[in-house]
Amino acid sequence: MGKDPEMKNGRVLLILLLICCLAETVPPVTASGILTEWYVNPSNGHEYALWGYGTWIAAYNACPADAHLVTFSDAVEEAWVWSTFLAFIAPNYSVPESDRYRFYIGLTDSEIYGASEGNWKWVTGEPVSYTHWGVGEPNDSWMSGEDFAETIRPGNYWNDLGTDTFFFNTQAIFERDTLLHDGRFEVVVDWLTPTGSSGKGLPVPLTTDSGYFWFFEDTNIELLVKIKDGCEVNGYYWFFYGALTDVEYTITVTDTETSAVKTYHGTQHVPTNGNDINAFACP
Repeated sequence: MGKDPEMKNGRVLLILLLICCLAETVPPVTASGILTEWYVNPSNGHEYALWGYGTWIAAYNACPADAHLVTFSDAVEEAWVWSTFLAFIAPNYSVPESDRYRFYIGLTDSEIYGASEGNWKWVTGEPVSYTHWGVGEPNDSWMSGEDFAETIRPGNYWNDLGTDTFFFNTQAIFERDTLLHDGRFEVVVDWLTPTGSSGKGLPVPLTTDSGYFWFFEDTNIELLVKIKDGCEVNGYYWFFYGALTDVEYTITVTDTETSAVKTYHGTQHVPTNGNDINAFACP
């Protein structure tokens, strides 16, 4: 018995309508997978962008060298990210309306990323001082385990998920740290303790040309950094750094206009300060 032509045509029309809807809701993908421009959070000076599409691991691997999957220090930061990017996030119509909008966050309990089962860790190594799990979450309910996290709206909760489970439109938020001199110079700090613990310094801007980093607690300043325009003096930008810690660290400064990179190292057990008046050539 042949198929009803009207039913067949109706299915084709439905598929075309779905394609049109997706074309309107899904932003264009760039070569890097980043879907939006970088938006600055005025409360911490960090920049954020939306990425898509794939698994949590694919998102982690797609992060630019100067960025990481988003981490949340409090509910205020999470709310700002949601309010900034909700309009760009593609809805998933295959799930209940309460779970329709979602993106990956940089939280894991996978041993691959230095965590352990049940002990969730931010990918940056910063303390997990804030969580927003849903009722009964994390529950590790998927057959292959659930070692990664996502945040969901309008249900307003976090969920754990597996390595091999993703909806076709699952996205992620990338976050990157301090940029000095109106965004020209990027500063990233990696730290290492005598016991082998490591992580990235968390930046807090002070002025357009200076900021500080904390390693373990946001009330404990560990490192100060500053860029100074010395172009009229010797034709270079100058870089200064001052340690308030004896923990080993590496500062990586990148001139985003020329791609020039400089690194500065602080020795374990020795508070290390420095300056470089020939750091980056002008203009």
